[in-house]
Amino acid sequence: MRVEVTVLTSTFLLGTAPVTLAQNLNDNQLPAIAQSGIAKLANSEWNKLPQNELDCVNQKLRERGKSVQSLTQRGIFPADPQAADIRSKCHSSSPSASGDQSSTQTKYAVEGLVLGSRMKPDSATYLEYKCSPSDQFDGFTWCQKTRNDQDRRGVSTATYSILHGQDGNVVYVNHFQSPAFFDRNQADKEVQSYSRNIGETARITKIPHRSGLLDGIIALWGKATLELLDQDSIKLMAQGTSPKKGLLVDFIGNFARSAKEGLPIYRISGGAGFLWAASYDRKGRGTLRFAAVDASRLSSPLPAQASAVIVRTSQQGNAAEAKLAELKQTTETTQG
Repeated sequence: MRVEVTVLTSTFLLGTAPVTLAQNLNDNQLPAIAQSGIAKLANSEWNKLPQNELDCVNQKLRERGKSVQSLTQRGIFPADPQAADIRSKCHSSSPSASGDQSSTQTKYAVEGLVLGSRMKPDSATYLEYKCSPSDQFDGFTWCQKTRNDQDRRGVSTATYSILHGQDGNVVYVNHFQSPAFFDRNQADKEVQSYSRNIGETARITKIPHRSGLLDGIIALWGKATLELLDQDSIKLMAQGTSPKKGLLVDFIGNFARSAKEGLPIYRISGGAGFLWAASYDRKGRGTLRFAAVDASRLSSPLPAQASAVIVRTSQQGNAAEAKLAELKQTTETTQG
């Protein structure tokens, strides 16, 4: 009886699947065929959505280490309750037609945290982070959390960072993932997708390809700009110390390595905008970073005093976590 039910399900889903073929398959093969049919139907339904909504959903899923493709493989349709939360966020975050600063900033968000929004200290989202006063920006608070994700390509670690003022307003929210998995073509498609969602063409900078080294790309939207870091600061970073020059970005997600190999390191400046930076090798393995930032809201960095590069923990501190974070020495998340 169980085989007959499965055969009917598979035939219904695949449309033209011959019954004679299904009868020659064993019990283990039939569910796989049924699942394949569900995945195809789900993919077809997702592709019927407007392109801007599909881009938005993909963007928000990427912030969680997922994609529309991963949903379709699990047989999740656009109307499924599991997708309703993501789709509702895309509908509610669509920018209005007005041209004021607040509506412009709604386009710049990471993991649902919108640039310029106000953090609530007692909210479930905020309590996931470990926060302490920024050691670079007077009157600001630096928050951070990490999350491990796994898919068929392996395990990756995502680090999320927030910088907010005393009033709780978010001036910077960042996602850094290592390793990340994509190649040059996929990187270009990601940038194009963000451009469609933001409604603006990206300003792109790439490093020349060098054999045996990572390729890198930085894309900017809005009023965010980059200032090349001075050589004295780069020398400090090559030694594993922080020049405390503000929020920084490089091409490969590793400041110390960039400094040693002569790759550019930039200070993020300008106004409200969005940044996307990625690196990848010939095997499609590298790093990924994207951030919403309004550097014009930041006070001048505190007086430079080089110190060991560390990632913040909670105010009480945790020596083991701090030591592990210090060994990573990767992105701007060490520069809060």
